[in-house]
Amino acid sequence: MPSPQSERDVPQDPLYINARRELGFTLLTWVVFAVWVVGVSWWHGRPAPGVEVKTVMGMPAWAFWGVGVPWVAANAVTFWFCFRFMKDDPLEVVPEEQAEGDGPGEGTRP
Repeated sequence: MPSPQSERDVPQDPLYINARRELGFTLLTWVVFAVWVVGVSWWHGRPAPGVEVKTVMGMPAWAFWGVGVPWVAANAVTFWFCFRFMKDDPLEVVPEEQAEGDGPGEGTRP
């Protein structure tokens, strides 16, 4: 049985490293936007009795700032993440003899 110290010395697969990095970014982004939506909507969603509800572009201000703006911002972050941050890694390396097969199914693993 290898010791825990020697397991740390083994290089990790680049696919795993990239997937872990992307997972961390995704979870952090989700938490940030969830706190934004819940916090703003809860804080500004129930005005005191007798206070007029402010509107932005015809909708309640809390809905605009607590739902609309984070939705647009989350979409912008998603597009940036997909086109700039996320890496397209090859899933497997195809040996030359598999790549030169004559037809479908030749050289595939059982």
